[in-house]
Amino acid sequence: MSASNGNGKGQAASAKDLLQELRSNRKTQGMAVVFLAVLAWMVWMLQPEPKKARPRPGAGPAATGVGTVLGDQQLRALEKLPDLARAAGAGELPKTAEMARDLFLFDAAAARVIRVEIEVPPPPPLSEAELAAIEEKKARERESATRPGGMRFLGVLTTRTQGPMGAFMKAEEPVTLPLGDLSFRGWKLVKLDETGAEFQNLRFPDIRHKLQPSEGGGPAGQPQVRNEF
Repeated sequence: MSASNGNGKGQAASAKDLLQELRSNRKTQGMAVVFLAVLAWMVWMLQPEPKKARPRPGAGPAATGVGTVLGDQQLRALEKLPDLARAAGAGELPKTAEMARDLFLFDAAAARVIRVEIEVPPPPPLSEAELAAIEEKKARERESATRPGGMRFLGVLTTRTQGPMGAFMKAEEPVTLPLGDLSFRGWKLVKLDETGAEFQNLRFPDIRHKLQPSEGGGPAGQPQVRNEF
């Protein structure tokens, strides 16, 4: 009986001394604070982890993030979509040519080109008058190409027997042609005066060719002969 009482008094004394030590000794107070912190950390680590909500099959992070916004019908529609991760080639890296591209070059759908074919009706056939005009134009061009050339007009000679005659130089050879001469095929010398010699086309009288004294002159810098007779 006495032993138990003594033991109780000893425990009370030790508890009292411990409280007195905590009140008076700062070192003991610091150790008590550290012990309590370690004890709280151990209790927190021993607690079981909360169960995380498993994502629905086929739903990605975007679906879990908006689960509170989408309705049940929309979630069921998303679950029916195929799993893109299981598609063929989903885990393959792109080709080197596709990876080495401009970062600012975005793939876009090709522009749709709409081709409209308009059938142009053929031009109407030419009338007889138009065909005749075309043929006449070609004939005039052929006649103009045969005009007298390669001669230089020198002046006019007047004789009693032959009347006025034109003096020309063809290359280095002097040539005289009387008025009305037909030496050039299809052309006739119809005019001679101090201003020049004029030839007229026989097929188309309105086509004329005139040689002036200044045409076919000597080298540059030398005075040209107006009339040597």
